[in-house]
Amino acid sequence: MGALVTRLLTVNCAAQTRVAIQAAGGQGMASAFKSLGEVAMMELMSNQQVNEAVSADAEFVDKK
Repeated sequence: MGALVTRLLTVNCAAQTRVAIQAAGGQGMASAFKSLGEVAMMELMSNQQVNEAVSADAEFVDKK
């Protein structure tokens, strides 16, 4: 995961990374990672096998 993030920030999206840092500093990067995490979770949860596994584990969650 670290290699992927490093590549995105320094190779694939280097110009966008510079713009985000210059425009909003750390907050710009936080927003970018929030969006990246949301998209990753949507893609992950759209996988039927993942969805079934998460649903199966839900019975072990403390509902109090």
